Amino acid sequence: MASWPTALSIPCRGPVFPSIDANSTVEDVITPCLGHVILPGSIASFIITGFAFLLFYSKYVIIAPPLQRSPLLTSKLALSVIHFAITGIRSFLLVPEWSTEPDVAFACLTGCLFSWFTLLSYILCWQKGIIGCIWLHAAWAFHGIALIPEYFLIIGKFQPDFVDHYLFGIDAIITVLIVFLFFFADHYDPSYENFTESQRVYPDRTVSGPARLIFASTNSFIHDGYKHTLNYDRLFALPKWQTGSSVHSRYLQHVNRANGKIRDLFWTLIKLTKIEVIASILGDFCASVSALSDPFMVQYLVNAVENNYPLWYLMTAVICSGIFMEMRFLLSARVSYYAVRGNLDVWQALCSEVYRKMLILSSAAKVKYSAGAVVNLLTTDVDRVKSFWYWIPDYFYAPTMVILCTLALFATLGHNFLYGFAIILAFIPVNALLVRYASKFEERQMTFKDDRLKLMTDVLSGMKVLKLYAWENSMLARIASIRKSEVTQQKNATYLYSCMEGTFAACPILATIASFIGYVIIDGQKLNAQKAFLTLILFNYMRSSIYTLPNLVKMIINLRISLKRLTDFLSEDEVPQNANNLRVSDADDTVFAVKDATYAWSTDSDACVPLKELNFTLKRGELIGVIGRVGAGKSSFLSAICGELYRTGGRSYKDPNISTAFASQEPWIQNMTLKDNILFGAPLDDDYYRKTVDACALREDFTALAAGDQTEIGERGLNLSGGQKARVALARAVYQRAELYIMDDTLSAVDSHVGAHLFQHVIGPEGILKGTTRVFALNSIGFLEQCDRIIAIKDGNFVDVGTFAELVTRQNPVFVELVKELQTKQEDVETEAPEQTINLYDESDDILVDLTSPPDEPQIMLREHRRTVSTNSAESAPPPASFSRQVSAIHSPAPAHPPTSDSANGNLNGNLIEEEDLAYGNVGFKMYIDYCRAFGRYLIGAYIFGMFVVRTFFESASEVKLASWMSAAAAAGNSSASTPSDVHNLAIYGILAVIAMIALTLSTAIVAIGSYRASKGLHDELLMSLLRSPMAFFDRTPMGRILNRLSKDIQSIDNEVPGKITYVMSCSADIVMYVASAIFVLPVLVAIVIPVLAFVIALTRYYTYAAVQLRRLCSKSWSNVASHTQESYTGIASIRSFNAREKFTSKMGFVLNRAIEAALTECVCNRWISVRMDFLTVIIGTVFTGLATYLGHSGALATGSVALVMSTGGMLRGLLGYIARVLKDLEMSIVSVERVTEYMNNDHEAEWRKELEPVEAGNWPTAGEVKFVDFGLRYRENSPLVLKHLNLVIPAGTKVGIVGRTGAGKTSLTMALFRMIEPTTGTIFIDGIDFTTVGLHTLRENITIIPQEPVLFCGTLRENLDPFNAFDDSALWRAIDQAHLRGFVDEFTGKLEYEIGEGGGNLSVGQRQLVCLARAILRRTSRLLVLDEATAAVDHETDSLIQASIRTEFNNCTILTIAHRLNTILDYDKVLVMDAGEIREFDSPTNLLADNNSLFYALAAQAKIV
Repeated sequence: MASWPTALSIPCRGPVFPSIDANSTVEDVITPCLGHVILPGSIASFIITGFAFLLFYSKYVIIAPPLQRSPLLTSKLALSVIHFAITGIRSFLLVPEWSTEPDVAFACLTGCLFSWFTLLSYILCWQKGIIGCIWLHAAWAFHGIALIPEYFLIIGKFQPDFVDHYLFGIDAIITVLIVFLFFFADHYDPSYENFTESQRVYPDRTVSGPARLIFASTNSFIHDGYKHTLNYDRLFALPKWQTGSSVHSRYLQHVNRANGKIRDLFWTLIKLTKIEVIASILGDFCASVSALSDPFMVQYLVNAVENNYPLWYLMTAVICSGIFMEMRFLLSARVSYYAVRGNLDVWQALCSEVYRKMLILSSAAKVKYSAGAVVNLLTTDVDRVKSFWYWIPDYFYAPTMVILCTLALFATLGHNFLYGFAIILAFIPVNALLVRYASKFEERQMTFKDDRLKLMTDVLSGMKVLKLYAWENSMLARIASIRKSEVTQQKNATYLYSCMEGTFAACPILATIASFIGYVIIDGQKLNAQKAFLTLILFNYMRSSIYTLPNLVKMIINLRISLKRLTDFLSEDEVPQNANNLRVSDADDTVFAVKDATYAWSTDSDACVPLKELNFTLKRGELIGVIGRVGAGKSSFLSAICGELYRTGGRSYKDPNISTAFASQEPWIQNMTLKDNILFGAPLDDDYYRKTVDACALREDFTALAAGDQTEIGERGLNLSGGQKARVALARAVYQRAELYIMDDTLSAVDSHVGAHLFQHVIGPEGILKGTTRVFALNSIGFLEQCDRIIAIKDGNFVDVGTFAELVTRQNPVFVELVKELQTKQEDVETEAPEQTINLYDESDDILVDLTSPPDEPQIMLREHRRTVSTNSAESAPPPASFSRQVSAIHSPAPAHPPTSDSANGNLNGNLIEEEDLAYGNVGFKMYIDYCRAFGRYLIGAYIFGMFVVRTFFESASEVKLASWMSAAAAAGNSSASTPSDVHNLAIYGILAVIAMIALTLSTAIVAIGSYRASKGLHDELLMSLLRSPMAFFDRTPMGRILNRLSKDIQSIDNEVPGKITYVMSCSADIVMYVASAIFVLPVLVAIVIPVLAFVIALTRYYTYAAVQLRRLCSKSWSNVASHTQESYTGIASIRSFNAREKFTSKMGFVLNRAIEAALTECVCNRWISVRMDFLTVIIGTVFTGLATYLGHSGALATGSVALVMSTGGMLRGLLGYIARVLKDLEMSIVSVERVTEYMNNDHEAEWRKELEPVEAGNWPTAGEVKFVDFGLRYRENSPLVLKHLNLVIPAGTKVGIVGRTGAGKTSLTMALFRMIEPTTGTIFIDGIDFTTVGLHTLRENITIIPQEPVLFCGTLRENLDPFNAFDDSALWRAIDQAHLRGFVDEFTGKLEYEIGEGGGNLSVGQRQLVCLARAILRRTSRLLVLDEATAAVDHETDSLIQASIRTEFNNCTILTIAHRLNTILDYDKVLVMDAGEIREFDSPTNLLADNNSLFYALAAQAKIV
C-alpha cells in the first residue's frame, strides 16, 4: 500500500509535512500539498457532507416557513454569490498553471465546489426556515483558516501584475464578512409555533450558529435563576414538532402491533428518534476518534521537546491542540443535546401511550394494574427507558475508545500489550455472570416496588379510616416488610454492581502493570518517557471508558426489565369493542338489545361470568328500573350497556351514535371547583346550569358554602358528604345533555326526601331528563311503579322483565320477594318524604297484598296509623317562622369528614389544595448532612479515607514514581536494554498502583452498603412521618404529589444519588491526584490551579441556582403528571362513558408538555455550563502543556516531568468540566432528598402511646359515659371555632342521634371524639378520663366506628378484618357470620386468604360495607360505637340483618349516630340537635316532639313525622 505522500502524489507537489529542525520557519513548514490539497479538500468534503445532511434534515425533521427577507439575509446571499463568482474567475485565471501545478488545479476545483455548495446550503436554509446553520458557519470559518497557509504560499511568488493575488485578497475579505454576518441570526416569525409573548421561544429557533453552539441564548435564563425565583412561565416553550401530541402521533405511525400485542417496542422508539440517535452516535464517534489524538499529541510534543523543535512551532502545536480540544468539546456538547432531545421524545411518547392505554384498559386488566402500578410505570419504567436513550452514544463511544486504545497500545508496546489484554479478557465471563444475577435481582425489585405502591395508594386513599381504626402500625409493618424485600433485592444488585465496578476499575491498572512487565522484564526492553506516559494515558482513557461499562450494563438490564413491563402493560386487553351482531330495524328506536347474550369481565376461560343468557331490548325514551340484591349483577348489567364487559356469547346491538352519561354508585369527583365538576368541560349555559343545580337539589349546598359553586373540592370529593357527591355526579351527567343515562343506584347515598326530589325533578317521567333513555338501579317501590319497564336480576340472570303491573300479575317469586323488601324499606323512609314529593302509597300497598298472603292485622293498623298521623300533623299549625330557615338547612347531609379546607373556615376563595412549595436557591447543606446521616457517619468517613487519602496518595505516588523513573532513564542514555533498576522501579510502581486499586474497589463496596442504609432509612422515616401526619395534611395535598415522593424521589435516592456521589468523589479524587502529581514536579502550577478552580466553583454556584430550581420544577411537574394520572385512573369508567378520553388526553398532554418544557430547559442549561466548563478546562490544560513545553524546551524541566505535566494537563481537560457537571447532577439529585425530608418534617399528631397511660390497655372504657366540658374546636389557627364551648353529658349505654345541617358541627363532634383534630378549648372525659391524657391509639382502638364509606385495603380478607392477627379463625368466622357475609366468603377463592383488590375494587359496595361491619363486630368489646348511616349501599334484607346484629352485638354500648334520616333515630334515648357549632337541643325524641317550639319538632313536621 502506498504511503501517505505517495497516495497524494498526483495532486501534490512534494510531501505533506516536511522535516523540521531547530531553525525551521513558517515558510518551511507550510507545503503546497498542505495549503492546496489537504485543507481545501477537507473543507470541500465537509460542506458537501453538510449539504447532504441539510437535505435530509429539511425533508424529515424541520417544518417551518421560509425565513423572512431582510437586509441581513440579502447581504449573506449577495456575498455568497460574489464569492462564487470570484472563485470561478480565479479558477479560470489559473487554468494555465494546472498542467504544471496539479495542486493548484485541485485547489481550484475544491474552491468552486465549496463556493457552490455553501451558496446552495444557504438558499436551502432560507427556503426551509433553518436559522443559524452551525455546519454552514463552521465551513466558512474553516475556509478562512485555510486561507492562512495559502497566504504564505502566495507571498513566495507574489507578482504585482497578477490579478489572482488581488482576487485572493477579495476572497479573504468576503470570507471574513460572511463569517461575521453569520454571527447574527436571520429574522424568524414564531407565529406559526403559536408562542405567546410571555413565552421564551425555543432557543434553537432564534439564534445564530455560534450562539447555538455555545448556548448563548441561555445566558439571560441563568441570570434570572440566580436573581429570581423561576416558574413555568420562564421556561422555553416547546416547538410544534416536540409537543406531546406531535411526538405521540409519530410514535403511533411507527408502532408495531400484532393481535393487539406490542411488538419490538425498542425498535419502535429507535425509529421515532432515528435523527437524534444517528446524529448523537456519529458525533460521539467523531469525538471518540478525535479524543485519541490527545495522547499522541503528548507523545509528539515530548518527542519535539527532546528533539529541540523551534519554540514557535511547539507553541503553535500547543495552541492548535487546545483549539482542536475545544472543538471536540463543543461537538460533545451538541451530541449530548441531541441525545437529550431523543430522550425527551421517548419520554413523551411512552408517557402519552401509557396514559392512553390506561384510559382504555379492560376491567380485568385494571384489576391487575392499580393506580400505584401505573404511576410506577410512568415514574420508574419510562424514566429508565428514556435514560437509556441519553446514554446511547456511550454504547458506541466506550467500545470505540477501548478498541482504538487497544490498537494504539499494540502499536506502542507491540505484543507485550497482549499480557494486559489477557487480563481484561479474563474478567469478561466473571462480569457476564454478575450481570445475569443482577438482572434477576432488578426484576424482583420492580415487582416489590409495584406491590409497595399499590398498598401505599390504598393507604393514602383510606387514610382517614386507617387513623380511625388505629391501624397505622399494621400498615407500617406491611409496607416496611415489602420495602425491606425491595431494598434487599436492590442491595444484592448493588453489591454485584460494586463487584463489576471493582473489576472494571482494576482491569486497566492490572493491564498496565502486566504490559510493563512484559515489555521491561520478559522482553528486556527499556521503557522511555514517550512510551510510558503514552501507555499510561491510553490505559487511563481505556479505564474511563471501561469504568462506564458497569453503568451501561446496568442500564441495559433496567431497559430490558422496563421494556418488558411496558410491553406487557401496553399489550393488555382493552375495553371491549363488542361489534353489533344483532340486526334491528332501521325504523326501530332500539338503543340497546341483547339476545341470549353472556358477558364476562375478561376473555379468559376461567373469568367470572356475571351475566348469563340475557334477552332484552331497550327503546329510545324508556325509563328502565333494575332491581336485585347485593351481588345479583345490577352493576354488571349497567357496565355491559356502557361497553365495559366482554360479550362472550349470544348477540347484541348498541346504537353507535347515541351519547351516553353515567352516574356510578361510587361518585367520581375531581379536584376542581364544584361548578367545574358539573360542567365537565362543557360550555356554560347559565339557564340550563341553574335548572340542573335546582333539579339535583344543590342550591342549598351552594348557599351553605362561603365560595358557593366556586368552592374547590378535594381529591375524591373529600370535603363533600356521600349524598353531596352523588348529587354532584348526577348533576354532571344531567348537564351533558346526553341521550342515554345510566345510573347505578345513584339515590342510595341521599336522604329519602332528597331521593324523591331527584326522582321527581331529574329521573322521573316529568323530570329534566324526560324524553331521554334512562336505565337505573333503584331501591324504592314508589319509583319502581313509575318505570316503563322493570328488570329483576338474580345471580346474573333476568328472572323477569316487564311493567310493574305485568310483573305483579306474573307473581314471579324472586320479584315478589324483592318487592316485599322494597316495600318494607319504603315504609321506613316514606314518613320522611316532604309534602311535595310523590305519594308512594297510592297503589303499592294494594299490589303488595295481591302479591303475598293477607297481611297481619297489626301491620295494616300500623300503616293506617302512620297515614292518620301524617294527615293530622299536616293539618296542625305550621312550625314557628323562626325555624323555617333552620329546618331546610338542617336536612342537608353532613360532609364525609371535617372540612379542613379554608372554605370551611370562611375563605371566600374556596381554595382547598395547596400549591406545592418550591425552595429557592441551591440545596441547603443540611440535605447533604441528612443523607450522610442516613448513609452512616462511619461509612462516610471510611469512604472518604479510602477514596481520597489512600487511593489519591498511592495513585499520585505511582505516577510521580513513573515520572522520576523515566527522567532517570532519559538521563542514563539511549540504551535499549532494561536494567535491574528498571525492574525495581516497575515493582514499586506496580505495588503503589495495586494499593490504589484496592482502595478504589473497597470504596465502591462502602457506597453499596451505605446507599442501602440510606434508602431504607429515608423511606422508613418518610413513611412514619406520613402515617403520623394529621388528616389536614392529606386534605390539602394531592395523592399524586405524595406518590411522586414515594416513587420517583425514592427511586432517585435508591439509584441516582449513590451513583452521583461515587462519580463526584471519584472525579474529585482524580483531580486531586493529577494536580498533586503535577504540582509535585512543577510547584509554580499552584498559581494557575487555585484561581482557575476558584472561578470554576464560583461559576458552578452561579449556575446551580437556576439548575436546582429547574430540577424542582421538573419534580413538581411530575407530581402534577402523577396526580392527573391517579385522578384519571379513579374515574376511568366515567371518562369512558362520557366519551371524554380525548379531553383528558389533551389535559395530560398539557401537563406533560409542562414537564418536558422543564426538562428541555434543564437540558439547555446543562449544555450551557458544560460548554463553559470545558472551555476553562481547555485553558488550564493548554497552560499546563504550554508551560511544560516551554520549560522542557529551555532545559528547566526533565523529560519525565514534562511528560507527567502534559499528561495530567490532558486528563484535567476532561475532568474539570466533568466534575462541574457531576457536582451539578449531584445537587439536582439531592433535590429528591430535599423533597423527601420536606414530608419527613411534617407536623405530627400527638403520641400514639404514652409512657404513663392513665388507663389499662383493653379495660377502658368500662361503661361508655362521654362528657364534653367547655369543648371548643377550630381547624386552623386564627380561624373561627367550628365547635363552640360545648358542655354535654352522655350517660353510659345511651343511644344518641345527632342531627344538623351541613356545617352544623355534627361530623366535627364525632371526629373530635377520635382526636382527629386536637381541641382548642376544654376537653372530653370518657368514663372520667380526660381523653387528651391517653395516646391516640389507646383512644381510637377503644372506640368502634362503622363509616359511611366502606374502605378496604389491598391484601387478604383476613388482613382487612384483623391486621394485627389478634383473633383466631373462629373469631373471624363468627364476625363474618354476624355481618351476614358468610354466603359471599364461601364463594371466595381461598376464603379468608382471598386477595382484595386495590380499594376493594373486586367487591361490590354492599359487600365492602359488610366487611366494615365485621371489623366492628371484632371490636365489640368497646363500650362506645359511632355510626355514620352505614347501610345505604345494601338491600333492605341485609340492612335489617345488620341493624339486628348491631342491636345484639352492641346492646350495652353507648351509640352515637350521625342521622340523615330522622326515622332511624326515633327509638333512640336522646337526640342532639346542633347548629353553627352549638348544641341547640338535647333530649329524648318524645320530649322534643312534645314541644311544638323545638327545633326537632320543626324538623319532624317538615318530614311529616308529626
